[in-house]
Order: sequence, then C-alpha cells, then structure tokens
Amino acid sequence: MNAGKAYFARKDYRRAKMHFSNAIKSARSRGDISRQDEARISSDLGSCYYKEGDLKEAEKWFRGAVGLDPSLVEAHYNLINLLMSDGRELEARQQMAVAAVAAPSDRYGIFQGRLTTQESYADWTPLWFKIAAGAALAAAVLFFIQRALRGRGGAA
Repeated sequence: MNAGKAYFARKDYRRAKMHFSNAIKSARSRGDISRQDEARISSDLGSCYYKEGDLKEAEKWFRGAVGLDPSLVEAHYNLINLLMSDGRELEARQQMAVAAVAAPSDRYGIFQGRLTTQESYADWTPLWFKIAAGAALAAAVLFFIQRALRGRGGAA
C-alpha cells in the first residue's frame, strides 16, 4: 500500500492503481484486512481513477469505500467532490446529508460553500443576461440611428 501512495504522489496513477489493487487482493487472500483498511485503499484507488478522468470507475470505488466503512470521512469527501465536479449537485447534496450523519466533519463545508456560490450565480445570471441583452439592443438602436442620420446628410 505504501508503494501505491508513493506512485500516487508521483502522479503515476497506473502504477499506484496496480499497487493498491494488489494490496487488497493480497490481504483478502490472507484474510487479514479489516473493512476500514479495505475502505481506505478503495478510496485511494478511486482517487487514481478520478485523477485519470475515469469518473465512473472512481465513483464505483468511492461508493464501495463508503459501503465498507461509512465513518470514513475521506471516502465521503472524495465522492462528494466527484459528484460536484460532474455537475451532479442534487446527488452531492444527498451525499453530504448522508456523510453528515455517518462521518461528521467540517471538511464538507467547502462543498456547501461551493453550492451556495453556484446558487447565487444562478440567481445572478439572468440579471447579467438582461443587462447584456439590453446593452446589445441599445447598441443596435444607436447603429441604426447613426445610419439613418448619415443617409439624410448625404441626400441633402
């Protein structure tokens, strides 16, 4: 598992995944892995997939980690982060509610802040759009007024 963490730190996610997977398989075959340890390794494995951009596989590992150890803050955090980055705000909110009960942590506050910011942007965007549309309309009206005035001046 330490080799997996070392490769992860070096951003060699392919090798990190191999070492994390081997750690789980080896420990399972010996029968000496706790649910908590397997959850931590599964979360680390999910992080590799996330870093590689394979969100579907990453989500599978994060959800597996949460299932193995519902009190593992890191797994909940990673899953919420994935859901947020994938634009799945409703699911992220639901996962935050689950995490708040199963694995309470102040770390989730960053996501609440991001969701609040997104909501305020959603409320603000229509006003911004109205202002931009109004400015474009005003520019068009001025263009046609200038064109009409030039047309009169040339005919006189």
